[in-house]
Amino acid sequence: MKRSFTALLVLLSMVMIVPFGLQAAAAHEHELPEEYDWISIPAQFMMSEAQPANNSIQVFDVAKGKVVHSIANSPQFQQTAEQWLSQITSLAPEIQPDMKATYIVRVPVAPVKTLTVGQVALKVKEIFLFYYSDTSKEPLLLMFDENKKPYFFHIHEDITPFIQSLNIPN
Repeated sequence: MKRSFTALLVLLSMVMIVPFGLQAAAAHEHELPEEYDWISIPAQFMMSEAQPANNSIQVFDVAKGKVVHSIANSPQFQQTAEQWLSQITSLAPEIQPDMKATYIVRVPVAPVKTLTVGQVALKVKEIFLFYYSDTSKEPLLLMFDENKKPYFFHIHEDITPFIQSLNIPN
């Protein structure tokens, strides 16, 4: 688990570097390489200055490029994660997320949950929630299979109360 989390954090650090480097070439769009390595997303969470326990919920501020807040996981947060998982009916059509997200929130799932969507079966250990302050964009969930292959899913609910419950500092 620690290796997969490290790999995901390395990916996230790349997610932050690549789009901003390309921004000069594409002023109005974030463009990522065609074959982007999404496995490094957890790496950025591991690189936070005050590295919390693996069970903590972590908030990555996309604009700041770092983890800005950690909060202890709780039964309430686990119930919310289970609710998200129960709403998933299909894969999202996105090959990669829109990196104009405000926050990416890492929610560890304990115990591990099984998610089956069509032919895809995942053992969910953690969920990465892409939160957009632009309410026209649906929240996006990122999860990985045991081989670190990324899967994206939409959830069709207002996650603002969840984000507010995290008490993210400005």
